[in-house]
Amino acid sequence: MLPGSGSDEVFVRAVFAAPLRALGIDLQTVAPRPGSDVVAGYRAGLDAALAGPGPVLVGGISLGAHVAASWASEQPSGAGPAGLLLALPAWIGPPRDAPAALTARATAAYARSGGVE
Repeated sequence: MLPGSGSDEVFVRAVFAAPLRALGIDLQTVAPRPGSDVVAGYRAGLDAALAGPGPVLVGGISLGAHVAASWASEQPSGAGPAGLLLALPAWIGPPRDAPAALTARATAAYARSGGVE
């Protein structure tokens, strides 16, 4: 499991370790590399996991979910992960239509019409 932007492997373990353990799944996480190398670090972690024994379920939260899905789609047929576990996948559509942008515009309009008091 890959963390989202601004998160880390500690958060991923806190959220997913117990539920996955209850399903008999051993959770492995990837610590984000600092700076602009975070995606390359995530992809390297996924490569290492796939090279290990047994079937591999890959996933992540937000940015980590996007990287996991993108990486999985690039694997040769039959050689990729057994499945994906994705939470809050990152927005990849036009920025104007992103849920956060829509919420920000609605909040700004409300503040303009009603004031900030």
